[in-house]
Amino acid sequence: MKQAKTFVHEVKQNIPHFKIIHILNADQSSFNYEEFSTRTLSTSDERSTVDRITSSKAFTHSRTIMPIINIAGNVVGLVFICSQEPLGRLGPRVVQSMHKARNIHVTCSKSGN
Repeated sequence: MKQAKTFVHEVKQNIPHFKIIHILNADQSSFNYEEFSTRTLSTSDERSTVDRITSSKAFTHSRTIMPIINIAGNVVGLVFICSQEPLGRLGPRVVQSMHKARNIHVTCSKSGN
């Protein structure tokens, strides 16, 4: 805790020596998406359902984003997005249909990080 307080104190002392556009913060955020079947193990005349099918083919996807923002609140440079792909690369259909934005860099890996 003492190290954190020392860091904050030093930053507050040094901030006035820099332009606000040169004080940057980068933070990484990850998002996980799960897709699964919602089919149930029941027949049409059953009064209640006790379980649902969980497919072995259910899968998750993760996305990691990393924006860099200056103290004025402006995004600096490109926003980095890394997508999880089973083969570690984007498929041709994904690349073709993906929106191309000038302020975003998209890449991928097997882990999504």
